[in-house]
Amino acid sequence: MLLVLLAASTLGVMGGAVIVPVLELIRGDLGVSGTLAGFILTAHGLAIAVSSPVFGRAIDRWGIRRPMIGGLVVYALGGGAGLVLQRHFVMD
Repeated sequence: MLLVLLAASTLGVMGGAVIVPVLELIRGDLGVSGTLAGFILTAHGLAIAVSSPVFGRAIDRWGIRRPMIGGLVVYALGGGAGLVLQRHFVMD
């Protein structure tokens, strides 16, 4: 169980690390300044900060396994969504 917790704790950091290399491409495609593109990372961190108390309460209520499994499923679905999205969903 400790290995799962340690692996899951890296998911937030990996999310930011995935965005940073393509931040310039995102900035160019959206036509925003570098400062506004930096808010993409800020939004990522803010989402973690806002949702942490909610998930903390869920863990207190249901234990660690159910929220952990739910979070991993959502993370996997979000990460794999790019495989199934059609071209018309992407902004041109």
